[in-house]
Amino acid sequence: MQTKRSLKIAKQLQQEISAILQSEVKDPSLKMITITHVETSVDLKFAKIYFSALAEHANIDEKIEALDRARAFIRYEIGQRLTLRYVPEIKFIYDDTQDYVDNIERIFAQIRTENR
Repeated sequence: MQTKRSLKIAKQLQQEISAILQSEVKDPSLKMITITHVETSVDLKFAKIYFSALAEHANIDEKIEALDRARAFIRYEIGQRLTLRYVPEIKFIYDDTQDYVDNIERIFAQIRTENR
């Protein structure tokens, strides 16, 4: 269960990591990434960072590898930007919610076409 503080920190992490990816990270493939959600542990030592990527630019394994290479830099920047006792260990996880929504919409479109 997340506390109010961990929810607040998660929101700050989402905003800061998004800003870091857009302005600080040199890898151009990471510019097309959106941070969709952040979950932190209650003690704020660990954070799961969920991301999505534009479909035409999405080779997910390459994105995860690039994010893993940038992880130390991102943690350093978080430490500089936020006042936290511990900078959380971060793990990047692909958020496939948009893929799921696209698939459902495609099925509905197919059903509408068949009913006409």
